[in-house]
Amino acid sequence: VVAALPGHGSYIVTTPTPEYVDIVFSTSLPLPVNAGGAGGGWRDAAPWPAEITKITSYAAPAITVNSTVSPSQGDQFG
Repeated sequence: VVAALPGHGSYIVTTPTPEYVDIVFSTSLPLPVNAGGAGGGWRDAAPWPAEITKITSYAAPAITVNSTVSPSQGDQFG
């Protein structure tokens, strides 16, 4: 490739060092009609956890969530 570039000499090529980064996604989803929303979304009327939290690990079927509120039986992960 370098030989095809006129007027350019040589280049030193090295491999990158991996750098791991946390990625956070945030979105607004419409509530279901039975919760007073417009519908069309896939959000539960009362998801758990209600606050924004970090998933600290995932190994199916277990998800570890850093939440201040403990889940109750029947809660849906939201």
